[in-house]
Amino acid sequence: MATHESPSPYWSGTDDILDEATHELSPFEHFAAILNETVDALKRNQVAPNTTTREFSHAAFGRFGDGHLSASMTNDNGYWTGSITFIGAEDDTRGSFVGTHRIADGDTWTLDDKRTINSMQVAKRLHANWPQFLVDNTQATRLVDMEASPSIEQIATLLDTYLASHAQSRRTEEAYLYRSILVDGIRDTVRDTSLAVNVEEDGNGFRRIEVLIQQPFEINDATSVPIRCRVVLDEMNELSSISTQYTDPYTDKKMSPKVNDPDMWFEEIERRLAELLQEKLGPLGN
Repeated sequence: MATHESPSPYWSGTDDILDEATHELSPFEHFAAILNETVDALKRNQVAPNTTTREFSHAAFGRFGDGHLSASMTNDNGYWTGSITFIGAEDDTRGSFVGTHRIADGDTWTLDDKRTINSMQVAKRLHANWPQFLVDNTQATRLVDMEASPSIEQIATLLDTYLASHAQSRRTEEAYLYRSILVDGIRDTVRDTSLAVNVEEDGNGFRRIEVLIQQPFEINDATSVPIRCRVVLDEMNELSSISTQYTDPYTDKKMSPKVNDPDMWFEEIERRLAELLQEKLGPLGN
């Protein structure tokens, strides 16, 4: 009966799972335990994700709370994008607006009618319709009292900190990225492997984890192409899906071969997870 050894010291939290009493774990159960402990270690050590998206929908908004506001804000390595939608009461929609901000927009937001406004104007619209009976408007007031136009990060922080908890639904998605490039000077080859761990969590604390690994795949002795394997653990910690895909270099068609040996992918991903933790945490991780 096979036992599993954790290749990373950061997975000490799995000791209770991998002890002698439970050493009959299947390869997938072992993989799921390692993946969850990896995410826990990243969060325990407050590692900043490469990308974070926070969104919520239908938070009571408007001076009397009879409208609703939804927002989605993404921080991609310091580059912000976002959208805000405010729908006023049915009998008074004058303050309603939809604003979108893209990476290249600078201080500009584009409204649904294609007009543009700056971040200060967005802050003033939020302040004017802030539901004071529900949430204190001190922070919203501070934004509009600033001499300079507030950043999208400040607007995102305002909404996430003071309104998201009042929304009907909310979701956070965080992505942790890792890349390894190994050069073989003797064989004159390069092995390029990348890993993305995407963690999605809803307002009730349920989380879904998606792992995407990309590495070389040899079609024949002379040709290799990048192949991607995607593994998804659902909110019940069950294997939701595992799939692979590559582009045929001769036909340019997307190929999705059946995964006949998932254990091989689990083991490969586990090795890369250990490397990701080593890079993110170094010798100081807990």
